[in-house]
Amino acid sequence: MIVSNAHAKLVKQLNNSQVVQRDRMNDPYGNTGLLEIIPTTERELADVLTLASEEEHLVTVEGAGTKRGFAGTLLETEWVVSLQQFTGIVDHSIGDMTVTVKAGTPLRKLQKELAIFKQALPFDMPCDEAATIGGMIATNESGPKRLRHGAARDHVIGLRVVYPDGRIIRTGGKVVKNVAGYDMNKLFIGSMGTLGVMTEVTLKLRPLPKDERVIIAFFNENQLTLIEDVVASLLDSYMEPVALEIMNSTWTEAVTGEVALGLLISFEDIPSSVHYQEQYVLSQLPKGTNAAIFQREDANRFWDQWRKRESSQTLDQSNQQTAVKLKVAVKNFDLFSVLQECKRLTVQYHVSTSFHGGVGHGLGVIILTGDEQDICLAIADLRQVIAGASGHLVLTHAPLTIRQTVDVWGEPPAYMELLQGIKQAIDPQRILNRTRFVGGI
Repeated sequence: MIVSNAHAKLVKQLNNSQVVQRDRMNDPYGNTGLLEIIPTTERELADVLTLASEEEHLVTVEGAGTKRGFAGTLLETEWVVSLQQFTGIVDHSIGDMTVTVKAGTPLRKLQKELAIFKQALPFDMPCDEAATIGGMIATNESGPKRLRHGAARDHVIGLRVVYPDGRIIRTGGKVVKNVAGYDMNKLFIGSMGTLGVMTEVTLKLRPLPKDERVIIAFFNENQLTLIEDVVASLLDSYMEPVALEIMNSTWTEAVTGEVALGLLISFEDIPSSVHYQEQYVLSQLPKGTNAAIFQREDANRFWDQWRKRESSQTLDQSNQQTAVKLKVAVKNFDLFSVLQECKRLTVQYHVSTSFHGGVGHGLGVIILTGDEQDICLAIADLRQVIAGASGHLVLTHAPLTIRQTVDVWGEPPAYMELLQGIKQAIDPQRILNRTRFVGGI
């Protein structure tokens, strides 16, 4: 009855084609809804959220749905607000190298448009073909090139956001040198859509690199200290890699076909600079070390394969086994210990572990594949080890049953009361993406 009444009110505001009643389904990832609402304008979206706030309907915000496995403990809410109609470039300032884009725009589509002008968003986070700009900003994703280019938050200079009560606000600006007032962008970036619905995002762009090189050096399992020495040498040098990743043998085999520990070093710049840095790296490798080198187009194809490897679509096709993706954050050289812990987890809990970590910034990704109960035990074990190293572990993709058993975010931070206060001030009814953020916010 509640759904029927809500359906009638929404149809009055919108039309029948924009309000679709979904069949109940036992979706393995949850974060679905009974009514799918498809606004086409910011004003329609504001009216929908106003009604939801007044009548306290729980709302799930969805772009392409590729992040449904990230956080949240609810199978479904009453409404799913889809941003599938919020696509396209609003403004592209070629000279200023900024772009304003609607939040539901797929990243791949935007990159193709920008490439015409030899510009790009330096986003290299793992994503599916349909993954949207809004979803990446809401989760503050990043990839191996975070070492040079930063995370999603580092490229946002302005937002348009609809609050849960229907108010429309703008944060930041449309120019890079915008320093007036508080940086309100950071309030919404990474908040998992719990504070408002982004409708437009203004981003800084970069020129497409003139040249690129990906170098992968292969090492035996007993040569971990040699890898540490090479990494230390690179970090102490004048070289400027865009990515510096260590990989366990499972990950290395998946992306190169070689069964070995891997050290990935990537450069982007003008050809002469890339060539010089490539030669320097090769000169620093221990004598007899085998290496694979990917140039320009081959490098682009390599990164496409890398991103696909940890996309939600690939994880969902894990041969009937459960697949979970974790993000760990530790001191950068502690990632070598994490790599060794992965080997222990494989033996102790009978799970497959695939790992890579950025030794320039300390963030790593682990994919666990196996029996659901074994995975839960392995996560609990690893989280304790990571906490002992003053680090953090977050589940970034997992079935609903695991997210209901294992806390996605771990122990609430010391500033949890502040986060709760912000949520209470902006969304007192807690209607938006309930349970998707830290501490069940």
